[in-house]
Amino acid sequence: YYDIYYWLFYPYNRGKRVCIGLKPKFIGCIGGYSTFGHHVGDWEHVTIRLNWNMEPLQLYVSAHNFGTRYNYDKHTGVFRSGNRVLAMHDSHPVVYSALGSHGMWDRPGTHTYKKLFNGEKLQDKTNAGHKWYTWGNLMV
Repeated sequence: YYDIYYWLFYPYNRGKRVCIGLKPKFIGCIGGYSTFGHHVGDWEHVTIRLNWNMEPLQLYVSAHNFGTRYNYDKHTGVFRSGNRVLAMHDSHPVVYSALGSHGMWDRPGTHTYKKLFNGEKLQDKTNAGHKWYTWGNLMV
């Protein structure tokens, strides 16, 4: 098989504002808020796996320190992971990069990727934003 990697460099990662103390349900944050996770220079990627006939098999979308693998359904022409279906633009899969943190996701919206000890959630927010037609800029 062949793997095509789309590497995306993000020069700055904006951290998440979270409660650093306890957060009782009806009281709110006790201990104040702080922002953690700012850093410079980060890479994310999307990988498309093709068979020997150059037909799609799988797609991997990275987000932070994990990712999601989607299998290609040749009968419907879409990539699926369980009940999640990746949007397509013509024959190209569409992924969404989160504002500030750059995690890659399969749809616009709010995506929780970690729950903290006090109930706070680390979340990415995505929308349709600026389109990058990456297939027009391949380098071999």
